[in-house]
Amino acid sequence: MRPRMFWLVGLLVAGIASLRAHYLAAATVTVVAFLMIDMWRHRDAVRARMISLFHAGGASVVFLLPWMATLWQSSSTPMYPVFPGTHRPDYENYSAPLGFSEHLSFFGDVMISPGVALFAVPVILYAFRRASLAGLALYLGALVTTAVLSWVFTYSDAENIHRYVAPFLNAAFFATVSVLVLQARAALPTGAETIKHRRVIDAVLCGAIVFLFPVMVSQDMARLTDKWGKPTLPAAARAVYARLQSAVPAGEKLFVIVSQPAALDYRHNEIAGVDVPGAASPEPGMPFFAGPDALRNYLKKQGFSYLAFGDFSRPGGCLYDRRLWTHNKDSQDSRYREGRFQARYYLDLMDNIEALALTEEQKFSEAGLTLLRLNGP
Repeated sequence: MRPRMFWLVGLLVAGIASLRAHYLAAATVTVVAFLMIDMWRHRDAVRARMISLFHAGGASVVFLLPWMATLWQSSSTPMYPVFPGTHRPDYENYSAPLGFSEHLSFFGDVMISPGVALFAVPVILYAFRRASLAGLALYLGALVTTAVLSWVFTYSDAENIHRYVAPFLNAAFFATVSVLVLQARAALPTGAETIKHRRVIDAVLCGAIVFLFPVMVSQDMARLTDKWGKPTLPAAARAVYARLQSAVPAGEKLFVIVSQPAALDYRHNEIAGVDVPGAASPEPGMPFFAGPDALRNYLKKQGFSYLAFGDFSRPGGCLYDRRLWTHNKDSQDSRYREGRFQARYYLDLMDNIEALALTEEQKFSEAGLTLLRLNGP
């Protein structure tokens, strides 16, 4: 491998890793698998392949360093989950306490789900012929990541696991099918019959794509058709957010629990919001199940003098909808086991904020948005 290729591989791995934490695992397994398989096929050049692996890894680290520095500044971790950072160790939302047989059952459910099993079918082809090395490496990266996530994220379900690994499985599938078709076309004899045979192969490839493409994009298309032609936030609603923020002095830290935080001006204030309550927060950790005073004191110690929140009883409140989390808390459906765990944190945070609204100074209230100035030192 030429030196410039090391940097290209490193750049790709770093770019993929910065999208999501588990993407680093998939990208790393893919690159290592590619070089190890190539090393096995060319055992007379093991040293050269090992050097290639070392250089590709080094190039990846070089490109990852700026991203790791940003992670350290934002959440005290240069590489999550290797370094937990602000993740709270007592928040065990991801792994349900399952026995070994239950783990195997959940793992099996994920692996035989259509989104995984259907796109993994071409792996069988590798047992019969040497096809695309890149496709095989992609599959190994995708399937190893799927296996790890399904073994760790047992509070989730097969559909949720699939959305984390779909990009790799889809890429591996199309890379493999495309290469196999090209190889088949190249192996055909020349002549009049060749065109007819190639058209058949092209039809098979197109049929596979047409059949499987809706599986990949069905959810995205549903969201697209629902939102097509509609602004993310109407001008009138955006103006309400602007009026709320105008009541906060420039430079003050603002803590928000609202459905459209993107409507706020992050140049005017330092803003922090809640995504999954309880999962991550600066030391000593946001208090839960300790009452509103404990929450107010924690926020004040973190430098927040203002708190903005939406009406939790209003429909369409994104994550911060009391009815949604009450439903999740009470549901016995296995698909909501993650939601049942999270519900107690969401509901406790809502309860504490609504209690603070009765004691703290109200600076703004309009269209379901409220701004509080927190009392205390």
